[in-house]
Amino acid sequence: IVRLKNHFAKLDPIHFRRIALTLAFKASSTRPRHLCELQIHISKVYRFKVDHDDKMHQPYEYFRSLFGAHIDGKLRGSCNDGWMSFDKKIQAWSNFLKTPVLMGLFIVVLNEFNFTSKPDISDFPNGEAALYRKGIEIRIRQSLPVGVNCDDTLEALKFISCVNHVAGRREFSLA
Repeated sequence: IVRLKNHFAKLDPIHFRRIALTLAFKASSTRPRHLCELQIHISKVYRFKVDHDDKMHQPYEYFRSLFGAHIDGKLRGSCNDGWMSFDKKIQAWSNFLKTPVLMGLFIVVLNEFNFTSKPDISDFPNGEAALYRKGIEIRIRQSLPVGVNCDDTLEALKFISCVNHVAGRREFSLA
């Protein structure tokens, strides 16, 4: 056994509960070792997966096709810029949906994207902090009059929040 993945203990949004064992064996002393994966499933879950194969991979394929070659490049590791894998991004997005505030911000962010073209995956938040930044920036930009610089407004709001934090105030004011 080279590796054991316990998907019962740590289940992510794109996998089923199962045990995955990576096994290594040699057919002979002259041949290199061979690796294979053995999966142990709950029989009813596995049967559902087999009977509904068309539904099992469809969401994953939808997002892969949506983001196109950009994802393929990231997954192949052609860019060394600290990107999370596509699976990790899906996990982060799934976690956003568990908290109403985060889900609301995620909807605000998704509404900004033109899904008729292929959006750049780098524009999608990959964690809570990025989601807050992007969602708040979008809402502020949407509420500003035409011609008012969003960046200046965000800097002013950051300053006000720091002043309030240092003063121990929870309200958002300069008073």
